[in-house]
Amino acid sequence: MNRDRNLLFAALSLQTGMIDSQQFAEACQVCGERPDESLEDVLVERGWIGSVDRPHLGYLLERLLHEHHDDAKAALTHLLRMARQAPAALEGLDCESTLAGSPPASASRQAWVAKGAPASGTRYAFTRLHATGGIGRVWRARDRQLDREVALKELHPERAGDSRAAARFVREARLTGQLEHPGIVPVYELTSQADSHEPFYTMRFVRGRTLTSAIAAYQAKRLAGQAEPLELVALLTAFAAVCNTVAYAHSHRVLHRDLKGENVMLGDFGEVILLDWGLAKLMDQPEEEATDTSPVPWSQTQNAGLTVQGEIIGTPAYMAPEQAEGRLEQIDERTDVYGLGAMLYEILTGQPPFVGSNTREVLSKVIRGNPAPPRELCLKALAKDPAERYARADELAQEVQRWQDVQRRRAEDALRRQTEILRSILNSMSEGVLVSDEAGELLLINPAAERMLSRPEEATRAGTRSANEFYLPDQVTRFDAQDLPSARAIRGEEVNDVEMFIRPVAGREGIWASANARPLRDQAGALRGGVVVLRDISERKRTEEELLRSRERFELAVRGSQDGLWDWDLRTGDVYYSPRWKSILGYEDHEIAHHIEEWEQRLHPEEREQVLAANRAHAEGTTPYYEYEYRLRHKNGSYRWILSRGVALRDAAGKAYRMAGSH
Repeated sequence: MNRDRNLLFAALSLQTGMIDSQQFAEACQVCGERPDESLEDVLVERGWIGSVDRPHLGYLLERLLHEHHDDAKAALTHLLRMARQAPAALEGLDCESTLAGSPPASASRQAWVAKGAPASGTRYAFTRLHATGGIGRVWRARDRQLDREVALKELHPERAGDSRAAARFVREARLTGQLEHPGIVPVYELTSQADSHEPFYTMRFVRGRTLTSAIAAYQAKRLAGQAEPLELVALLTAFAAVCNTVAYAHSHRVLHRDLKGENVMLGDFGEVILLDWGLAKLMDQPEEEATDTSPVPWSQTQNAGLTVQGEIIGTPAYMAPEQAEGRLEQIDERTDVYGLGAMLYEILTGQPPFVGSNTREVLSKVIRGNPAPPRELCLKALAKDPAERYARADELAQEVQRWQDVQRRRAEDALRRQTEILRSILNSMSEGVLVSDEAGELLLINPAAERMLSRPEEATRAGTRSANEFYLPDQVTRFDAQDLPSARAIRGEEVNDVEMFIRPVAGREGIWASANARPLRDQAGALRGGVVVLRDISERKRTEEELLRSRERFELAVRGSQDGLWDWDLRTGDVYYSPRWKSILGYEDHEIAHHIEEWEQRLHPEEREQVLAANRAHAEGTTPYYEYEYRLRHKNGSYRWILSRGVALRDAAGKAYRMAGSH
């Protein structure tokens, strides 16, 4: 999509109320700075338009271009002339310069917005345009008398002089003001402009994001496998609050009739506010007095995610079948219950119950189709027959809360079972396991670790450290606290097979341990602690020390003996010949390799077969020991008589695997 088409897409987004004027100004800059990038992708990525809106805007763009023979400049000029309801940012756009490039760098974004602001009186100072709706637009303003920020809603300029629109606007303000509930934004003042006498009202300005935005963020994380369970809980809790707000309105005989995520604001401090009561009506008030019933050509161009006013009242993607068919006399509390069900469906699946490329398709599905079943409670609220739905909004809230309770109990039971299995595994392990949080506080220690550390069950991690001293393998040099495997793990390091000697301060016998440690991270990669696995290697160390002592004793015996010693591994054919064994034959230690062939090739030919047979007989167990006199060739070529004695070592089956002796 080139720059001109990008700009036209931005203008259509603004005209239909998908984006506000400040977002439009930023979109214009994107058109100039990144002309080859799709503006549709940018607006979706930033959350300014939803995926359900994109096909409709694309359809409008293609239709507009077709009407102007693919001339984007002509299409934009036509849009500027015809769309009088567009905010001032579009009205003040220099078509020639913007199509040729980005807005001038010196142009302040505030100037793009403030140009269309109404004349402010003595009390309210207009800050910037915040949002536009069906018949009105909302400004962020400053109340000079009370020195606070407010939301100021007024009629669209093109509705000036429209008495029916003004009456509806005033009815909306009064009805909203009469509903005093934490989930409904309070109205501060209903008055009129001094010059035009057009009505406007002020109300609390709520900072936060819409429920639709929160749902989209959660679903994106869920699809990426990064969603936290509490995020869904938070959305369902907010939804239950909306249900209770609607139930309160119903108790005052007021129907909302346009329930959707875009009309729910999640405040930065936990507020859940149901907005936009523009289509609301009193249940005992005739429909013809409550709304403009002039026909609207929704079937051709209207977006299914936008509010429709006329014979069909509401937002197609969220409206009940009786709304979709224009059966206004059948609309009651259960119609709002359907809208709540559609919101719940979107929370659970990421999209409304019915979607389509245009409003006609969506309304057809609403009337005749059946949504895919995510949850039974959701489908009951979406029943075609109002009599089969929940009778009251608070019943749906209670059902959601019961479902959450069931899910929580199931999750707790599953967690308890997993914990029991984990503890069973840990308790049966011979390795010691210690788990700590990011601050180093001990969260878990299994019995094997307690035995290794001689640690009382009630001790803290600090107690574990103070009860033991950790030494390097020399058993003299202490580990620095920062170099301990546990400390390294909670810094994000991996530790492999670090040997340490652990000596209890109380004087009990110490142990040798091999430590492996790993950091613990959450799904986002943030450090949450560390785990250390200790393996008791005391027995191995004792064996190594005993072997070392044995080798030392053997070496002393070899050096002190006047006989030549040999040690033959029958499995490999390798033989150890002592230096004395070699020197008897006139060789230095390095001149004879440790292989059986070195001995065999030096046997006198006359005794060779008899000597080998005597060896085999003892190895096979037919003789109790090996003893034989024979001749071996000296280095100088002569032969020396040798008296050789030996004995075999045998396995459990009696098979010889080693022979050793002397000559």
